Amino acid sequence: GYDDSGNSGKDPDEPTIPETPVTPAGEFKVGAYIDKDGKVTTNKDNAVAVVFYEGALPADGTLPADNISAYPEYSDKTLKGYAVALENISDEPKDMGVSFAFDSDTYLNGYQRKNKFEEDVKNCAFRTAYDTWTTNNTISAVTTSGWYVPDGRQMKTWLGLVCGSSNSSEMKSLLSGNGVASGIYATSTYLSEVELRIYNVSSSMSFSETKVNMFSESEDHSLLCRPMLTIFE
Repeated sequence: GYDDSGNSGKDPDEPTIPETPVTPAGEFKVGAYIDKDGKVTTNKDNAVAVVFYEGALPADGTLPADNISAYPEYSDKTLKGYAVALENISDEPKDMGVSFAFDSDTYLNGYQRKNKFEEDVKNCAFRTAYDTWTTNNTISAVTTSGWYVPDGRQMKTWLGLVCGSSNSSEMKSLLSGNGVASGIYATSTYLSEVELRIYNVSSSMSFSETKVNMFSESEDHSLLCRPMLTIFE
């Protein structure tokens, strides 16, 4: 009851139970797991990807910010963020060959480059491993873009979170999925008529941006790949 003194009438000797903040199950945020239906799951065993960036990626130098216009098939949706696969397409680097064609169009993400990149990269070990992995890890194309080879900005953003000093070790581990192997990682970003942007991850978990001449027989075209996808609502 309630008395005139303003007290609730609660027994003053009754222990107070502190309120515990509750995180809604399935909350979309950096570090959230994504399942094959493109939805958030709290069970890693059901996950195929982890969210590494919420919202659209901002401008990077002369590259404009990503936006929904870059995804015409999803024009009625909102760009919610990006997720990265929990694993590479293979344990070992795969040869990408020299099938390659440059164009000067401005691409805002790996999804925009997907068709052209997959058209260029074919009849090689890299493409075989990529096709096998994506077939074995199908994901909903209703709430996500489906898998693609990330562009340079997306790869740099993810590696910066995993290898940089701004995140806690717990968050780095979460965003690493099943681990990040050292080696050279592919992107779908063309730098010139012959060069592809790649990222070198060292055994000490530092990374650097570099490039490979895809037509030079003296350069190694064997690359690792970490697929990504864009999520919509």
